[in-house]
Amino acid sequence: MTLLGCTHSYCKPCFTTLITTAVQTESLFPPKCCLTEIPLKTVLSVLDDEQRDSYKQKAAEWAQSPEKRWYCPEPKCAKWIAPSKIHHGRMSPQTCPHCQTKICGMCRGLGHEGNTNCPQDFGLNAMLDLAETEGWRRCYNCRSLVEKTAGCRHMTCTCKAQFCYTCGSKWKTCGCTEVDQARREEQLRERRRGLDVEARREEEEIARAIAEVEAAERREAQERRAAERRREEQRRREEEELRLLEELRLAAEEQRRREEEEAERKRVETIRSSIEERRC
Repeated sequence: MTLLGCTHSYCKPCFTTLITTAVQTESLFPPKCCLTEIPLKTVLSVLDDEQRDSYKQKAAEWAQSPEKRWYCPEPKCAKWIAPSKIHHGRMSPQTCPHCQTKICGMCRGLGHEGNTNCPQDFGLNAMLDLAETEGWRRCYNCRSLVEKTAGCRHMTCTCKAQFCYTCGSKWKTCGCTEVDQARREEQLRERRRGLDVEARREEEEIARAIAEVEAAERREAQERRAAERRREEQRRREEEELRLLEELRLAAEEQRRREEEEAERKRVETIRSSIEERRC
């Protein structure tokens, strides 16, 4: 029997089942009893060599946060790849150490055959659009972007590959000339001028749109202020009407009070006169 710190005890088959079940389900790992983690020494003491290796591998895998884990994208493999097996930076293409499957470092799916660019690398796509506008070339060997600032069209990349800057082909495999390169540079200048004109036009359209929005906002603000003034004037008129009505009510009450007093005075005089007549 295996006695745990929570005073519960397990026979070896049941304790082994508890451990192997935890190894198969991440939410149950590490194995616990009464919400208390079972010591590693106690866990390993009931496992055979194969089960110990499996346990240690799962412990190392689940110790990483999910977004940092690498798995082989090949369905027949699908194994976890230890961080020590990830080479040349996490964004670089990788190779599964278990089945040698090529893995894209960007999307972590299968390597993209015939196209070294990952469709999910949106930053690269934006850079390639800029390169197209500026006329930069990508090295056919290492795929680095190269810009010619001076000299002829014969380019030598940092990886030592040589290519034609006019068409991007491997050096001496094309029929380009310096005249072609000059023509291409002129076309690029024309394209950039056209893009500059288009950019200015877009800026002007955006400025007009912003001005229209601001004018509409000013009109709405003026309308709100006018509406507030109208409401304030209406409120003052209503208050003035209420004040006049209150004055009329008070005046009417005062008039009624005086009339009642006058009537009471006449009644008293009448009674006094009657009493005096009786005395006579």
